[in-house]
Amino acid sequence: MKKVILRTTAISALCLGALSAQAADPIELNISGFMKQWVGYTEHSINKLSRWNYSNVGTYSDAEIYFSGSTKLDNGLSVGVMMETERSGGTSDGNTDESYGWISSDSYGKIQVGRTDNVSTEMAYKARDVGIGLNKGDVEEWRPSAQFATDVAYTTALVGSSLEIQPPGIHYYSPVFNGFQFGFSHLISATESQEGSYSPKRSAQAFALSYSGEWNDLKIGADLSKVQKRYVSDRNFYRAGLDLEYEGFSLSGSYKRTSNLEDRNATTGYAASIFDGQTWEAGLGYETGPYSVTAAYLSGIYDANSTVSGAKSDLNIAMISGAYDLGAGVTFRGSVFRYDVNGYGVNDISSSTIVDNISKGVVLGMEVAF
Repeated sequence: MKKVILRTTAISALCLGALSAQAADPIELNISGFMKQWVGYTEHSINKLSRWNYSNVGTYSDAEIYFSGSTKLDNGLSVGVMMETERSGGTSDGNTDESYGWISSDSYGKIQVGRTDNVSTEMAYKARDVGIGLNKGDVEEWRPSAQFATDVAYTTALVGSSLEIQPPGIHYYSPVFNGFQFGFSHLISATESQEGSYSPKRSAQAFALSYSGEWNDLKIGADLSKVQKRYVSDRNFYRAGLDLEYEGFSLSGSYKRTSNLEDRNATTGYAASIFDGQTWEAGLGYETGPYSVTAAYLSGIYDANSTVSGAKSDLNIAMISGAYDLGAGVTFRGSVFRYDVNGYGVNDISSSTIVDNISKGVVLGMEVAF
């Protein structure tokens, strides 16, 4: 109880301190961001969907613009804002990905209020990839997603993020003590956070603990976290990550377990979509000068969206990537990958039909940071 009171007092002190001090000049916004342009060749083997034809050559764009600014008040507190918007030329063009304000102190930590990733995502360590991204990356853009309709559940099941969406929320990051840091997030449904119409059934809480340190030139990063979503019933996510680096070589990975991700049908007892399961990933990497290379693998298995008792669906991704940093924020990147998903009820075919879908390809691109 004493710890809860002390933590509440610290957060209150941050807020009251910001109100009682004024900076000489208003915050000035800085503009930054990135643009990625990809060209790739892919082949698809899609069981039960042979009537569909797909172009082997494709392109993909990903661009974001950041508006950020901060100031330090007379009492030592720092206050800032962050806004992020998509400018990729697609259907999400112009959407605001993140929008939040923050207050920080060396003694009390940092508070963020608004739309941004929860602490489980922000403090996570996962398998490294220098190409299109193995986990929560652009690999999803290089397979026929329109015909992997229910497979979209795998995106939210990957280990890199325990809650992919960015609803309104409050996030707290503690100061770092001997390499350790604690984080907490309280998230609110976007449709129920306006004008006080908040419902306790549509919320989530995230708890995370991370460590970053060095021992005899070995750099160590690790994290543990839990996310509990409250809707009709509790849905729990548990994950752990590890990242080791020594003289340019790296070994990294993470593990995630999901429980009651979706509710079962009260009559049939089957899930409306994929829910209980687990995912793991591991990667090796090496970096020297402007060159870097990674090799990573991800595997997951989940209860299937199926009327077949005990049916499972699984996902396996293998990827080898390389990058060359040209300087001035310009980097060439490339990946070779294989994306394999199979199981029951995957492609909106029949919940009692097993399917096996494979996408593989080579993707090359350029990233410009500004």
